[in-house]
Amino acid sequence: MAAYLVAICDITDYTDGLWEYHHKSEAYIKELNGKYLFRGKIDKVYEGDYLKDKLFIIVEFDSEETLAKFRESDYYCNEVMPLREGTGTFEMARVPVAPSSD
Repeated sequence: MAAYLVAICDITDYTDGLWEYHHKSEAYIKELNGKYLFRGKIDKVYEGDYLKDKLFIIVEFDSEETLAKFRESDYYCNEVMPLREGTGTFEMARVPVAPSSD
């Protein structure tokens, strides 16, 4: 069953390291057959202020195991994630998929 990684990012400094993070994480997601469903700035906030000017990302993986492989791997944690240090705040979560009521 598919699993979804959701990220809400508040980028404060677009460094070369951040761009390298972007490219390496994108390549690793593709290597694991993950698919971006959405990646971009939120264009309309209907309620509240938290989401204003945030970057919103949804990635679909084929399983919870593949999502965990991406997020918990030594490669991502030790080589990719440090590239974004000092560039903002990053909130990430796995979103459970509710079984169909059909």
